[in-house]
Amino acid sequence: MKFNIKILLVFLPLSMLHLTLTGQTKKAFIKEAELNYTNKNFYAALVNYEKALEFDENDTTLLIKAAESARQFNSYSKAAKLYSQILDSMIYTKDPSLVFHQASMYQKMGKYDEAERKFQMFKSAYENQDTFLLKKTDKELASIAYAKTMVNEAKSTITVERLENGVNTPYSEVGAIIYKKGMMYSSKQFEEVNKKIKPPRKIARLMEKPENESPKMLESVINNKNESVTNPCFSPDGKNLYYTVCKYINGSEKSCDLYKASVDAKGIISGEQRMPEPVNMVGYTTTHPNVVYDNDLKKEILYFVSDRSGGAGGLDIWYSVKDDKYGFSQPVNIKEINTQDDEITPFYHDPTGYLYFSSNGRFGLGGFDVFKTQKTKDGFSDIVDVGIPVNSSYHDLYFHLSEEGDKAFMSSNREGSLFLDSYYEACCFDIYDVKIKKLKLDLLALTFDKITGRPLKKATVRLIDKKTGIEVTKNTNELSNDHTFELLEDRNYIIVAERENYFPDTIELSTFKKISQNLLPKNYT
Repeated sequence: MKFNIKILLVFLPLSMLHLTLTGQTKKAFIKEAELNYTNKNFYAALVNYEKALEFDENDTTLLIKAAESARQFNSYSKAAKLYSQILDSMIYTKDPSLVFHQASMYQKMGKYDEAERKFQMFKSAYENQDTFLLKKTDKELASIAYAKTMVNEAKSTITVERLENGVNTPYSEVGAIIYKKGMMYSSKQFEEVNKKIKPPRKIARLMEKPENESPKMLESVINNKNESVTNPCFSPDGKNLYYTVCKYINGSEKSCDLYKASVDAKGIISGEQRMPEPVNMVGYTTTHPNVVYDNDLKKEILYFVSDRSGGAGGLDIWYSVKDDKYGFSQPVNIKEINTQDDEITPFYHDPTGYLYFSSNGRFGLGGFDVFKTQKTKDGFSDIVDVGIPVNSSYHDLYFHLSEEGDKAFMSSNREGSLFLDSYYEACCFDIYDVKIKKLKLDLLALTFDKITGRPLKKATVRLIDKKTGIEVTKNTNELSNDHTFELLEDRNYIIVAERENYFPDTIELSTFKKISQNLLPKNYT
């Protein structure tokens, strides 16, 4: 016996079916993004938040998290677009940091007019709130005003070009130093071995590039670890290599310590050891070593960076003096340099006595800029902005000047650097070659009788380097009162005029541009 089959068709509303399927997929992307963000893997978080936004591009909560991920990943253009989308779609926001960060993204891209407008909007909307961000806004507005003046003052004697010799990769290359007529640096193109973390996180290795050869990993036991090895620095006698070893504490942040290894006559690096306290401190990061010989103390000095307590805030520059018997002394915070933000990558140039470093806590073009200060017997002199083209609106770090002062290496993520992800235009640092033509300045010194004002012949004028106290040159003019000298850029000089039967007269002269910390907004230290 056969029965008739009845087919019953039930049509679900199309919108209901769509919501059911996409809801599950969107939820999976959000879950993965939240996990990435918690672990501070901001690149993966951004990718997953954007996938979730494909289902609803106006989801404000997701837009905010995507914008924050882009900002943390240094994807300035993407972050600025996301912040604009958020703020344009809202009558107001309860989170003032969104407006502040939007302005910061424009500032870092060198779009100063737009950044200034956004910062002013932020200040107007939240002027009655005495917050840290308001203080930062005053500082950034002053910094933008300063940056606009600097744009027209690029130094024609300096050229900055990205290295094109195989050194740079889509990952970060930093910390380049001169080594065996070539260079040593660190590259973050290698993968951590960790079965629990997928995809593998990137770690750095020390690299070397001999002159006229291709880059290669430095052959040494110090590279044989599942941690980042970076920031190389040799002792003045070349017998010790100092460097940083960093361990991941989440998806992007690391905890770092300083290490030291021995270098024999053949250049073989061995005998690795973690530096003891008080240089390293448990629970704090210690990084960016630079070791020099101090002619005043007749001892080696270790400059380094740390976030330990007792500083001005954030990452600070410290120094420790090495004693041949007792080792390195208790570190000292360089208060003349440090701000409540970050000061990093110190490099002391012994021939000129300048300490170079990068800071995001001073007037600059945006992000980290390179500054310098001359060491004196009493501390350090005024802070000097190295200027354009070394500095840009992006991050400019790891300035390392040759002994002759005619070339340098530095790292930057400025336009032209390789991207880890070209879609997001984000990440990474490349190494740049800096060529410097020494600028010479002519000085005409005239001598007069202080009481009568008449020109004074037969006087001797001495030119003294203030930092070293060494007499650069002297001139005696028997026939006239004019004395001509050739000066170098970025020097402090003392000029002494002498003549028989006269008391000497002394004046000081500086040939570098000064930026005083006193110009920072009130309450911003």
